[in-house]
Amino acid sequence: MKCPIQLAAWLLRGSLLFVIFTLTASFTPSLSAQPLSQEPGGAKVESPAACSQAQYRMGVIPKQDEENEIYFGTPPNPDGPTLVDLGLFLDEISAINAVDEQFAIEGYLDLLWCDPREAFDPAEVGVTHKVYVEADAAAKLAEIWWPDIEIVNEIGGRSTKNQELIVAADGTLEYSERFSSVLENHFELLRFPFDRQQLEVEIESFAWDADFLIFHVETDKIGFSDKVEPVAWQIESVTTQMEIVQEIRDRAPFSEFLLTISVARRSGFYVWKVLAPLLLLVFIVWAVFWLGVLFTGILSIVAYQFMLTGGLPPVSYFILTDSLIGYSFLFMVLTVVENVYMSTLHSGGQEARAERLDRLCRWLFPASYAIGLVVIVALYLLP
Repeated sequence: MKCPIQLAAWLLRGSLLFVIFTLTASFTPSLSAQPLSQEPGGAKVESPAACSQAQYRMGVIPKQDEENEIYFGTPPNPDGPTLVDLGLFLDEISAINAVDEQFAIEGYLDLLWCDPREAFDPAEVGVTHKVYVEADAAAKLAEIWWPDIEIVNEIGGRSTKNQELIVAADGTLEYSERFSSVLENHFELLRFPFDRQQLEVEIESFAWDADFLIFHVETDKIGFSDKVEPVAWQIESVTTQMEIVQEIRDRAPFSEFLLTISVARRSGFYVWKVLAPLLLLVFIVWAVFWLGVLFTGILSIVAYQFMLTGGLPPVSYFILTDSLIGYSFLFMVLTVVENVYMSTLHSGGQEARAERLDRLCRWLFPASYAIGLVVIVALYLLP
């Protein structure tokens, strides 16, 4: 029986190496996909949304003064959509909750647009820029036209901590705010704990569709701090995309800014605290093939099941970890069944037959288990 036993050992060793290699590769961050990381600000680049670049015709739109009504409901460009530069810099990404399908962010939002109705003579006013902060900024925005942006997938609205509005003499407006928000997001946990997720931040105007407003990415203000490090996750990359989208509830298509953050779960905790003990437990139960009748393994199975209950995401579909645990428990149960049958043979005086069955199971069980592990891991993790 040496050849079958050696074959089983070879299969088990090879399959475990394959599993370890596949699992390691699945949660090792890609070195080629480097995230954009920078601090807000930097070299000043002339925005195409500034009045020096986008000079809107005043047309029949009256300039606001004491004799005219406020014009916060009238876009500044009478000939087409107003171009709005948008920047988003994230200071923190936290509370990534795959079960509740949400995550939290903190950061800076920057908007820049041209409204010639806000132009003024620096010689008369005495300054080249009017600066409004906090409550004054909010009050000024209530009096004029502005993009009226919202984060589409936010839960309960964003919390604005600081606000600043700067009005240049030519009518260029720059709005900045520091905010925090909880966002909903779809999570696919099929490969848990070796899953990768796409965290999305969707921004569009609440009031103005694409006929009145078009976003333009302010690239020097897009990114996240190099201090951002979500607990249990590794940031792999960040991408931006401009889209024209129309939801069922929308009356017309809207210009939408989409920031996508690719993250990979740090799987070391689950590998060493869940999967490695599981494999070890399976090997321990197989000791019955050498040590004779042994029932204490079933107690270990029950204890391990209780330990795992609080550590896995309670989702309705089978994830990789569920399949590995279920498959391992199946082999433990089969081992117990074999052990009971062995006991019956010994009680009936069929020791020779029991010994032959034991020798068969010594290589059949490990070989079958190893092949099954390779198949399960390949089905979940390989493209």
